[in-house]
Amino acid sequence: MRVWRRMAGLAAGCGLVLLMGSRPLPSALLGVSEPRAPLVTSWQVGSCHQLEQPELLGPSVGSDTSLPVPCEQAHQSETFATASLTGAIAREAERPDPVQLRPLSAQLCSRDALNRYLGSGPYDGVTAIDVVVFFPTVAEWRAGMRTARCDALPQPVDGAAVPSISEPVHNVLDVADGARFRRCRVGDVETTCDRNHSREFIPPWLGFSRAQLAQGPQRVQAAGTAVCTAQAERYMGSALSEHPDLILEVDTPHGVADSESTIGSCWVGPAKQTTLVTGSVHGFAEEKPAAPTDDPTAPEQPVDGQAG
Repeated sequence: MRVWRRMAGLAAGCGLVLLMGSRPLPSALLGVSEPRAPLVTSWQVGSCHQLEQPELLGPSVGSDTSLPVPCEQAHQSETFATASLTGAIAREAERPDPVQLRPLSAQLCSRDALNRYLGSGPYDGVTAIDVVVFFPTVAEWRAGMRTARCDALPQPVDGAAVPSISEPVHNVLDVADGARFRRCRVGDVETTCDRNHSREFIPPWLGFSRAQLAQGPQRVQAAGTAVCTAQAERYMGSALSEHPDLILEVDTPHGVADSESTIGSCWVGPAKQTTLVTGSVHGFAEEKPAAPTDDPTAPEQPVDGQAG
C-alpha cells in the first residue's frame, strides 16, 4: 500500500498576498538568485519533488528549483505536464511576478490534463489532489525560458497539513491505491475512500431539470434511482444484484437544504448502515474492498435517498 505521511505545519492561504503577509517564502520558490548554487528548474514530466514549505503553495507561487527525487521517496508533488507561455506576457523581458502569472495557471495546466495523468476515466470522480503551477526563475526567464510546469499536489483531507507520498500518482486510479483520490463519506462528512467510510460517491453528478423537479419527490427519486443504478454498475463493473451486501443511495434536490439546487448524487455502501469500510468498489469484479468493520457509533444513513 502507498505510504502516506503528514507533514508538520498548518496549511495556509492560497494567495500570494497572504503568503507575503505571513512569512517569507523560500528563495527557491520565489526564483531569487542565491550565490551558493545556481537555480535550475526541472521540467521532466513524471519527476517528483520535495517542496520547501508546501503548506504555503497556492495555485502559483513563482518557481521551484528543488532537485527531483525518485517517486518512491517521500515527496509532495509530481510533474504531470509542461506548457509554453505565449502572447504578450511571453514577450516581457523580465519575468512577471506571480500575481500577473497566476491567471494563466488554469489555461496552462488544466484539471482535465491532471485527471488523464491520474488514469481517470470519463466516469471517475477525483478529489484530494490539486494543480500547482511553477514558472521559470528570474534567470531562466532572462535566458529565454517561457515554460510552465504543471504539478499534481495531493491535498490534506482534514485541512491540517500537506501529505507526503512515496509512490507516483501516474495512473494511480487504475490500482487500489487510487482510493486515496476517490470521494467517500461517513454520514454527511466527506472523506477519501482509503479512510473509514460508509458511502462511496458514484460519478458523475445528477442534473435535474426544473420540469423534472416539478413532478414531485417520488418521480424524481425514481428517475434518480434508475440513472444511479446504471452509473453504479458501470463504475463497479458488475450488477448491483450480485452484491446483496451493498445498497444504492440516491440524493435528490428534494432532499437537501438548498431548495434552489437542481443537482443530485449517487452513492454506494454497505447495506448495514453502521458498517464502515476502506477501499473503493470501483472495478469491484477485479478489486475487492477491505473487510468491513462494524462501528456501533457510526451515524445512521438514510436508505431512501433523502439527504438528512
